Amino acid sequence: EDFNSNDAFPLLAEYRDKFLTYNDDIQGTAAVAVAALMGAAKLRNPGCTDLVGELKKQTFLFHGAGSANIGTLKLLVDEAGVPRERLFVTNSRGVIWKSADGKDGSFRNDEQKEFAQ
Repeated sequence: EDFNSNDAFPLLAEYRDKFLTYNDDIQGTAAVAVAALMGAAKLRNPGCTDLVGELKKQTFLFHGAGSANIGTLKLLVDEAGVPRERLFVTNSRGVIWKSADGKDGSFRNDEQKEFAQ
């Protein structure tokens, strides 16, 4: 049930098409976090009717690159269409970065690498 992010994402991907799968850290926390961000956008601009469009304009910094934050980043990109260049995430080494060729960087796994700048 509680897998670390190095195991959780591969397991979810492997069994997604075979079984009904759900990871509360990745998907549950992401849903709640994005709902909170949409609520914050509504508080900031009460007349806004396009909350997803409002999210696309924002820049986000996530402190921590565990499965919950990576899941939230994936939801923002895949479902809300937030541009990756507006999403930043840290790990114990600071803001996650990668070299131009993607071979080097401060990421620790493929999920972190996906959001490295």
